[in-house]
Amino acid sequence: MRNITALPALRRNRMTSEMERFCSDSNCGKKQGFSINSRHIIFIVLIFISFSQAHAARVQEVVAENGITAWLIEDHSLPMFTAQIAFRNAGSAYDPPNRRGLALFVSRILREGAGEMDALAYAEALDRIAAELSFNVNHDTFNLSLQSLSEHASEAFHLSALALTRPRFEDAALERVRSKLLSELVIASTRVDYRATEAFHQAAFGTHSYGKQPHGDKASLGRIGKADLSAFVHTRLRRGNIVVAVAGDMTPETLKHVLDDAFSALPAGEPQDTLKEAGPMAQGGHIIEVAMDDVPQTVVTFGLPGIARQDEDFYTFFVLNHLLGGSGLNSRLATSIRREAGLTYYAYTYPDLYRHAALLRGVFASRSDEAGRAIGLLRETLAKAASEGFSQAELDNARSYLTGSFPLSLDSTGSLTSYLMTMQMEGLGIDYLDKRNAFIEAVTLKEINNLTKRLLKPENLLIVAAGNPLNKDKKEKP
Repeated sequence: MRNITALPALRRNRMTSEMERFCSDSNCGKKQGFSINSRHIIFIVLIFISFSQAHAARVQEVVAENGITAWLIEDHSLPMFTAQIAFRNAGSAYDPPNRRGLALFVSRILREGAGEMDALAYAEALDRIAAELSFNVNHDTFNLSLQSLSEHASEAFHLSALALTRPRFEDAALERVRSKLLSELVIASTRVDYRATEAFHQAAFGTHSYGKQPHGDKASLGRIGKADLSAFVHTRLRRGNIVVAVAGDMTPETLKHVLDDAFSALPAGEPQDTLKEAGPMAQGGHIIEVAMDDVPQTVVTFGLPGIARQDEDFYTFFVLNHLLGGSGLNSRLATSIRREAGLTYYAYTYPDLYRHAALLRGVFASRSDEAGRAIGLLRETLAKAASEGFSQAELDNARSYLTGSFPLSLDSTGSLTSYLMTMQMEGLGIDYLDKRNAFIEAVTLKEINNLTKRLLKPENLLIVAAGNPLNKDKKEKP
């Protein structure tokens, strides 16, 4: 999974990834209370050793006695495993309106002691077995990531589950986490990428819960108390909405045992999905400016309506994104804004997918006095693609790259479990790894250009420019 800083970075390397929205940008991979010793160094080295046969590996379904189902890819070449666990209907979008930031708050405090262990004792217990455990959230799900040596699998799963079922929520820890989150919000307010993302979500989704960032605000974080944390854990983290993916040195028998032993204490049932469809994205046609002083450049984030993962046109959409802005320096956007005009170091797009919404998102940064020109080139590039379409050679190159790079993207237990998680979340089927490339190869030029005309309409662009204002006399503040 991505190791990202505590607050969401706008630039994410999702140009060719289908790991949609499993890992939160807020604190995915963040290590809390973690110390380094020789065992950890060995463990970290093992993580970066390639799993060359991953794509050909067989995905197995494991059903525990307590009803929890997991998908497993066995690879016994190294004595380690990675587990990813997600809880549906438990992300930040499900936070109560006056308790924004609750899901993130829970994800930060679960490492602050569990069962009979306080925060220090709990961290030491993880350290003794060289286990890495992190909790994170996105808009849709509450997530857990666990990596450990296989000989300690039972204890590693036990410690993970203990945090979910017997969290301590001590007063000192509660205030410590609250203080940290409030400090991060202050820092975020000075970051141009965060401000751009925040304004875009507000404009795109309006009053829908997706319009709010996972971090909440000062007032909502101040209202969160122990009762709120306990209620979240009891109502949102249940056996009925858990999704489990494991890869590495683990047998089905061992996995079944640890799931039964560790997670049977979770409450039965599942929380209701209370979110409605986000509806059509707010239409563009103008630039929303977020004025910030003393920043060296303007960050421009933009979006158009996208295609949902279950839609029959999704793979056409996926390839179209690659052609438009997902293929690095060879994409249409990078060619026009970076290579030819020299206005930015990067310009890219990515599918931005949620359970109840789908967008085509993009971003670039430019000198403030050149940002207006770069936005003009963005609109021109979309209009030209819609009117002229893409060529067969472009499509052939895109399909070749997307199919050829796919096995290479599954080069670790972490990437495997992320993909297994996506497969389960999206109902893609246990044999999807074998079928995926055929879906890409089946996309035709006619389908690409028809969808291009349908989606790439400059008049529908929602654009947010954060930094020094492009037009000081006419600006709309979100």
